[in-house]
Amino acid sequence: MVRHRLRRRLTYLLLAAAVLTTLFWWENSALRVESFSCPSARLPAGFAGFRIVVLSDLHGRRFGKNNTRLIKKYAPSARTVSFLPGIWWIGSGVLTGTT
Repeated sequence: MVRHRLRRRLTYLLLAAAVLTTLFWWENSALRVESFSCPSARLPAGFAGFRIVVLSDLHGRRFGKNNTRLIKKYAPSARTVSFLPGIWWIGSGVLTGTT
């Protein structure tokens, strides 16, 4: 009886560890897009359709060959300004897929 309880607890513990590991991995490797709209009458008409993209917390990860998944996710255009805050290493190849 004691052995059966111990085995069941160990099974639950291993299952919980597997679920937590999966959640932590997902949080650190998933691409998420959050959109905010900031309408203002004080902006010139030339800013209509203008988009600002902030890419942060990439931690040197690559998202597909030459980061195609990352680029498709935010689809830069002529009316897009991109900001890359945080720590970046010159020559890391984060956005080009090179090393």
